[in-house]
Amino acid sequence: MEDVSVSKGLFPYAINKFGKRKRNIIKDTYKDSSWYKVFNETWSLVENAATKVNDKTFSEILLDLKNFVTKVKDIPSLLDEIPTGILLAGVNLPDHNLLLQKIIIEFYSITPYVAMIWSRDANSLKNLIEEIVYQIINKSHEKDNLNCLSEVKRNNCTFYTLSAWYNIKNNYNAPIVIIIPDFESFSSEILHDFILILSSYLKTMKFILIFGVATSLHIVHHSLSYDATSKLKVQVFHTPTQLKNLSYILDDIVLSSNIPFKLTGRAFKLLVDIFLYYDFSVQSFLQSYKICMWKHFYLQNEKLLCCNRKDIEARVLELTNEDLRRLKNLPSVKNYIQSLKKSEINKNEFRIILINLLNDFHTYMSNFLIVLKCLYKLCINLPGLPFGKNFREIYAKAVKNINLCETTEYKKVIQLISFLSKEDLLLNIKNILSDLDNYETIPDCLIEKLKYHMNIIKDASLDIEVPAPEINVFNENMNRLQWKEKLKLKSLETRNSPYREAQSNLLNYLDQEVFEKYLKTPDKIPLNEIFCYNDAISVNESIKGSMKASIHNSLNYPNSVLECDCCVSNSEIVPTHPDLTIVYKLHLEARKMINLYDWLQSFLTVIDPNQSDEQNVDPVLHARFTRAVAELQFLGFIKATRKKTDHVKRLT
Repeated sequence: MEDVSVSKGLFPYAINKFGKRKRNIIKDTYKDSSWYKVFNETWSLVENAATKVNDKTFSEILLDLKNFVTKVKDIPSLLDEIPTGILLAGVNLPDHNLLLQKIIIEFYSITPYVAMIWSRDANSLKNLIEEIVYQIINKSHEKDNLNCLSEVKRNNCTFYTLSAWYNIKNNYNAPIVIIIPDFESFSSEILHDFILILSSYLKTMKFILIFGVATSLHIVHHSLSYDATSKLKVQVFHTPTQLKNLSYILDDIVLSSNIPFKLTGRAFKLLVDIFLYYDFSVQSFLQSYKICMWKHFYLQNEKLLCCNRKDIEARVLELTNEDLRRLKNLPSVKNYIQSLKKSEINKNEFRIILINLLNDFHTYMSNFLIVLKCLYKLCINLPGLPFGKNFREIYAKAVKNINLCETTEYKKVIQLISFLSKEDLLLNIKNILSDLDNYETIPDCLIEKLKYHMNIIKDASLDIEVPAPEINVFNENMNRLQWKEKLKLKSLETRNSPYREAQSNLLNYLDQEVFEKYLKTPDKIPLNEIFCYNDAISVNESIKGSMKASIHNSLNYPNSVLECDCCVSNSEIVPTHPDLTIVYKLHLEARKMINLYDWLQSFLTVIDPNQSDEQNVDPVLHARFTRAVAELQFLGFIKATRKKTDHVKRLT
């Protein structure tokens, strides 16, 4: 339609109808699969356990901070000092955002005036004050649902405005809490002036400062001068260590009998090593744990058997013929069926076998963890700590592909236990018995036999009984050689005290009837593939993937990323490949220095083999080449060189 006219006029147009477009929602079919439902159920158990662990971990520090703010609230007015809480969070606490959220929730139950300021929002003193006043006034409006009142603009956010607003609004002596979570990142000059300004308003407003310190208390005195620190009334709060948090996570999630999925072998050691040597983050550990779970369940419907004991029979009935076939091909199940020496096993018989094996595995894992903790309690105070200081270390050794009782550390532990004094041995046995009382099901007669041996050891004497002198030890007709041999045999006779004999009997019982029986590696138990995951290589690629290797594979094999038919050829350089792939493959054929003109000609030969004129290059193709080279430089494979301006240097 034309709207050009010599005279003035109106040109009506039909109004386009605007509305919500119907989107073709592609349903994720995998969400209806059995393996995904089991994965979701198991992960929900992990999340609930992690929430309880966080509540238990931060409960003490939250209670202390809440009492600190409550005491300040009960004071009618402050004098010259600002109540200041210094929260020593540690150098590596990536999870302390979660702690800060819980702290703010606790503070809101005491006072509605809470502001949290990060260093990125406080480049100057003016920005710092504006951010604090803006948060306090406007968040208070939101909390009181005062939608009729207009929010204060940032230009008007000053302490004078805050003081006037505070005197009108504050009817119950609520303090203003200002949280600075990254104290070290703030400018010391800004903090110095800020503290002095706060102290000048103490007669009209009640302030509380919370400093999040990552290093030590000394940094506060080092950053602030005396005239600023003299205005602060400091109280120090310590957060729980991350190692303690990891122990709670392992006890309540990884080593819990309520969660059927078990992390074993090198995969467990990899996740713990990443925590200890890389990020020190419990949240990252849980996300890595989730990746392990995903890889364990992904596209394997037979893993629906990874469930608690009460759901075993129902899950076995849900198995399809394909699931049963895959279960029969599992190495541990195949070895077990061969040991039965049956020619054929029908489906019903196999289902019964599965139910029995699943119940046996649950019993085995429960006994395994209980006995392993008994061994840990028994050797926790041995010199040299052969199994390490923490339970996670002995667990990592126990879930390897070799039985724990066959290791040199175990033999050393048994030897060192035999050197323990009577008091230390009795104390260790008492600790084991007190832990066993916390379990509902324990191995057969373990408590009764331990009490039996403990009573014998308690009553045993440390004195060596001297035997009565023998009469006619040596025969009168004995020659000199026989007499010498008789003396040698008498010298080799050892006399142990009753305590040593009782101790030896206890060690023989624990070694042969407890540890060797229950501490078998999970890899040798039937159906361990259903419950246990130990593929460290696959997890390592997902968690600690090499950036260079991933980029190389993507550029060398574009079909793995694009999944199109035109990029199937991996051995040859074809014109249907992306420009970046063509340039990358050509650069792999060059030497250390690459001539840009020769590189361009090779690129044109691949893109347009029929082009013969080397002088008149298509500008579009030239631009495509230039862009691909720039992207390759951005990825770090080449760089410009001053030696030759028409060359680039390879970096790989």
